Amino acid sequence: MGTGEDADEYELHMYRKLHHPSLPMIVEEIRTPEGNFLVMEYIRGRNLQKIMDKEKHLEVEHVLEIGISLCRTLAYLHTRDEPILHLDLKPANVIIRPDGKIMLVDLGASRRCADREQNRIRCGTPGFAAPEQYDPSRKLTAAADIYSLGAVLYYLISGVIFSDRCIKSKIPGCPDALGKVIRKALAAKPKDRYQSAREFEDALTKVKKELGAEKKRIRLEGAILLAILWDPRIRLDLYRIYAIMEQNYDYRVKSPPPRMLACVWWQDLLTRPT
Repeated sequence: MGTGEDADEYELHMYRKLHHPSLPMIVEEIRTPEGNFLVMEYIRGRNLQKIMDKEKHLEVEHVLEIGISLCRTLAYLHTRDEPILHLDLKPANVIIRPDGKIMLVDLGASRRCADREQNRIRCGTPGFAAPEQYDPSRKLTAAADIYSLGAVLYYLISGVIFSDRCIKSKIPGCPDALGKVIRKALAAKPKDRYQSAREFEDALTKVKKELGAEKKRIRLEGAILLAILWDPRIRLDLYRIYAIMEQNYDYRVKSPPPRMLACVWWQDLLTRPT
């Protein structure tokens, strides 16, 4: 089954040209004397707002996964022959399907705020709409969607809706590297944000890799420490093991991190003659 919604010729034309796995498909077009209607694909799952109402905030890894996926969907919309702006990106318009796939729904605002109308009608949701969406004299660009995605990520990781009061404060529960990326997306001036969804995606992907490497490093150090504690007779070349397992760590150049020094201290302590 699908849901019907009023649609003019522009919206029909726009939807017909969209084919992306993270966007709903048109099931049927219905034309009546009262108006034109689209029957859209029904997306099973829960929207992010309902998830947040229960969870209050999401884990960093999940937030990064959502952000990267939405960047790819926005990049698709923004790079059409006739670029499409979503202009109402918010948690309620993002659905997580049972298989984990992330879907972006409700492109109705895109029709109302298309180039031919955007100087007459503004749209968006307070707390997620970019500042320029409230100014009828300003032309909207892809930067508006980038701001909205930054606001969504801020909300998902902190449980707090972004506002001017949040500008200088640390994002609750957010690693500094990710916080820096989100804040750039939330810059008040469009020119200070990421200039494309792909650039935003690259920044999020870099943070994901850095955080993944850090988790791997912590697990490795913990495994070495457990090995030492298990059998004090084990003599390990800790720096060499660290360098082999973590390819970007050069034990000949860099000082060992504090946790690795702790492993060395434990090894010396447990193997020291009594």
